[in-house]
Amino acid sequence: MVTCPKCKAENRPEAAFCSRCGTILFTQPAPAKPTEQPIEIFSLAVPVPATFYEQAAAQVATKEAFPVPVEPTTVAIPRLQPISEGSIFADRFRYHTLLSQSEHENRYTVSESSQADNLSVRICSNPECRTIHCPVGPDPEKYCTQCGHALEDGSLLFLLQEADTDKFDYIKHVLELHLVHPNIHPPIANFQQEMSDGTRYYLATPDSGDLPTQPEISDVLDWGIQLAGALDYLQSKGIVLGDEVTSADIGLVENKAVWRNFNSVRILPMLTDREKINNLRLLGLAMYSLMTGSNTYSMDPYLPPALNDLFEKALVKEGFTSGADLI
Repeated sequence: MVTCPKCKAENRPEAAFCSRCGTILFTQPAPAKPTEQPIEIFSLAVPVPATFYEQAAAQVATKEAFPVPVEPTTVAIPRLQPISEGSIFADRFRYHTLLSQSEHENRYTVSESSQADNLSVRICSNPECRTIHCPVGPDPEKYCTQCGHALEDGSLLFLLQEADTDKFDYIKHVLELHLVHPNIHPPIANFQQEMSDGTRYYLATPDSGDLPTQPEISDVLDWGIQLAGALDYLQSKGIVLGDEVTSADIGLVENKAVWRNFNSVRILPMLTDREKINNLRLLGLAMYSLMTGSNTYSMDPYLPPALNDLFEKALVKEGFTSGADLI
């Protein structure tokens, strides 16, 4: 933690501005800026082809001496019934909308219920920043630690995933990192509730839009620049991405790209260059796929030569250890 020289408040280690009084913390690095950055060097500090795994299943056939025909049976698969409208989840989140339901998972939009003892998630009022701030102490933060603007008081909408198995267990380790960056939508809460049909498990994250299926190349470049800068921040926290980066991992908020899915990440005390290169390769392949529609890299005649060279280095050759290498 960093102590503010003016009001003596304790701040996050990476804070550029005091969250209590807005004072510039001169010992901290310059605040992250989600505004436009030069496109000549694409902050796609990205990757190499994703790793593919082969799976094999062995079957063992047994032959009975006197086989008896067995009548096929149908088993009714219980459906995870959604919670009723108006419900409160974990005494914190209020039901807003049911988005989808399936056999084992439901998805809702929710907002934080107003309680005197509840410190709510807040967002930066600066339209060029809009960084999400989760509460980190007994006192509410008032100013954005990234740009120094005031934080808004209004309640935000969150995506709440509900499952009948504990598929969000590792998220508690991500929550402990207290991630705060303009291009990161961190997990907000992870909890479970006992229901009449058994235990249900929950993950709350900020709401965001999905990536378009056929975006403009210029948009993908902007998103790559934003995500690469955020990936540098994630790497500084020891985060290693999963086996691939998909559209589910990246969201859009007013055309600003955000990392939003941390279900498959790992956290290590220190990342090696190899792990950083692989992180960036995964991002690079995701950007290449958005531009070309292909999940396998090859030189694309429709991409500019400089961009082909970038992907060649990121996805096939030595790769990059940092998004900042290309900014």
